[in-house]
Amino acid sequence: MAELRVRIGGTPYILIHSDFWTMLEVIKSCDNKAYEPISKEWGIFPSIENVEKLKQFNSEIHIKDMSEQAKLIKEKCPYLYPFQSEGVAELLYGGKVLLSDGVGNGKSCQAIAWATLTECQNRIIVCPSPLKDQWASEIKKFVVANVTIVKGSKKQRRVIYRQFTLKGGFMVVSYETVRQDIEEFKQMPPPYSMAIDEAHRLKNFRTKLYKAFKEIRASRIIALTATPMQNAPRELFTL
Repeated sequence: MAELRVRIGGTPYILIHSDFWTMLEVIKSCDNKAYEPISKEWGIFPSIENVEKLKQFNSEIHIKDMSEQAKLIKEKCPYLYPFQSEGVAELLYGGKVLLSDGVGNGKSCQAIAWATLTECQNRIIVCPSPLKDQWASEIKKFVVANVTIVKGSKKQRRVIYRQFTLKGGFMVVSYETVRQDIEEFKQMPPPYSMAIDEAHRLKNFRTKLYKAFKEIRASRIIALTATPMQNAPRELFTL
């Protein structure tokens, strides 16, 4: 019997059927789906139509009660406005997501809520170096968790990475440091989530910075930018 892993509305399932290609064709016929090569699973939007298509491969598949999810978000993230809670609920569906709200709509607090609600206990925030202290302050304002800012020599940073892997919480690091220490990030054990602020800095796939980030194996990623596309459609595709 063949198996395929899917995540429907954030809930993982295993599909089982005698014919792998039959399952794959049904998955491809679903609306709003995406394959995650790192976790080797399909993320699928939890619509009634999609669930009905996939139940033939796993009878336990169902649409999660959205009122329960809304209640969970409200309990764990009471600082969110209603429109932000709705945004976070949508963001939790995918493994890699893009949040491109306009300036002043609270992308940072939505990203913090998203990181808090995912299954990952290790959460990385990547941002421009001048914003590291601001991000650390925002995290401490909204959640109770260990918050570490990456700084110091290469040896000191290596110690910070090891402690973060063991203790969990939030780790705030700059773009430049990620590029310099990419080997450390490549070896970081999953699961961990990553929020990338000012993600339009990765719009050029030819840069060393973009190539470094492509090697990161985060389990969940959220990209934050108010300008996902500035000059050409390929910039949005790159993000």
